[in-house]
Amino acid sequence: MKGYNADLYWNVEDPDDYIPLVPTSGVTGEGIPDILSLLVKYATTIPRISKRIKVKKDKFACTVM
Repeated sequence: MKGYNADLYWNVEDPDDYIPLVPTSGVTGEGIPDILSLLVKYATTIPRISKRIKVKKDKFACTVM
């Protein structure tokens, strides 16, 4: 059995040690900006994630409201 450590994202200093949890609301949308900023932060600063990201410029479209 594999155990995981998880904590709220603002308490996580090293994402290799803990899984960051982001509280969100499907009703109000609260927490969505936090998830987006966390994804961008980890995608640009953690080498094991950033080296796996491939952007196909002709197939990428995104709208964030």
